[in-house]
Amino acid sequence: MIFSEFKHRKKRTFGIIISFSIGIIFLILINSLADAFKKLAEVPMEKIGCNITVQRSGNVPEKMEGATFPCSAVTIEKAEIDKLTANIQINRMSIGVLIWLFDNDEFYSLLGIEPDKAIGPGLLKSCLTEGRFINSDGTEILVERTYAVKNDISINEKISLLGVDYNVAGIVDASKLGNIISANIYMPISQASIIAEESNSIKQIAPFEKGDGTILFMQVAQNQLAEIDKEIKNILGEKVIVSSPLSFLEKFKGIVKFFVKFSNILSFVMIFFGMLIITLGIMSGLNLRKHEFGIFQAVGWTPLELKKHIIIETLLYCWIGALLGIVISFLISLLLEAVTMDIPIPWELNSSTPHFLMDNPDEKIIMNIKLTVSISLSLIIYTLLGSSFAGIVIGLFTGRKISKIKPSEAIRYVG
Repeated sequence: MIFSEFKHRKKRTFGIIISFSIGIIFLILINSLADAFKKLAEVPMEKIGCNITVQRSGNVPEKMEGATFPCSAVTIEKAEIDKLTANIQINRMSIGVLIWLFDNDEFYSLLGIEPDKAIGPGLLKSCLTEGRFINSDGTEILVERTYAVKNDISINEKISLLGVDYNVAGIVDASKLGNIISANIYMPISQASIIAEESNSIKQIAPFEKGDGTILFMQVAQNQLAEIDKEIKNILGEKVIVSSPLSFLEKFKGIVKFFVKFSNILSFVMIFFGMLIITLGIMSGLNLRKHEFGIFQAVGWTPLELKKHIIIETLLYCWIGALLGIVISFLISLLLEAVTMDIPIPWELNSSTPHFLMDNPDEKIIMNIKLTVSISLSLIIYTLLGSSFAGIVIGLFTGRKISKIKPSEAIRYVG
């Protein structure tokens, strides 16, 4: 009987199902795109094995000579680092020391790293193109590949920095880590700390001692990012710079930002209009079928049986519409896999070169990332459950209206 209705009123049935499926498509794609954009914001930090970097902004020295700190990464004291580790649940952490070095009319960006830590610059071990990785002590260094090619530097060569000769142990391709906190030269943090401690320029702006750092690389629980971000700022003060997927999300603009911020509201609107469209469609159809329902009642159908019939019919509309919407959404998501997006990397996360030494100071570091849109199983389950709920609610509402019609009145009505 139900399928007979579908067969004899094809246009109306098709219209209701398509209308509902369009709502489902928008619902699924809005949520899937919002999740995809959030995952997109995690990619830059994932490349360096962490989800938070911590820096502190400060002043610049009167003269750019010798060793100094970038204004975006000055001293974070050991006592402050200890306070962070005591008050925040950190799964893994690595400390770095970023230095700008002006020596003999040459500029070098140095990054002191903890080579034995598999987080942050320690992951450069997987980016070796020549030579070997450095140890946690000694005067061996790594040179970034682009810088090495430009300056014709090869492994086992000596580079003199402030009168100390450093042996080039290896060449690394920092672009594989997304150029996050990159440098020309990487050295053990112990050596970078000595340079920072002895620098008069650094003493002027942010005195540095052994155990201090200028950049912290942290891996924390993803669901605690907002709370940890706030706690770090409370401990280190207003000049702290905390970079995380949350900060990348804030930089999204246009339709991307709109999706991320308003996905829940948009989902609610889609659900509301989907239910409204299918309710109006079914009510219109039921009005045309009053004569049919009057006959059902005349031959003995009870109001409860009539309600059940309408609920089952409405459920079928919703289920077919939902399944069609899921299939079409999946096909659209496959097409979206071809989309790539450009994510600008903030200067403070790539401050290896001063603005005044850049060929194009306004040029931004861009990370091109493929958009990954996936429809989760949980979203499909929620969609089917929601469609079932909508079908029952709409069926109860419309069934109640029809069951109140008197058989004698309905039989006289010809739709």
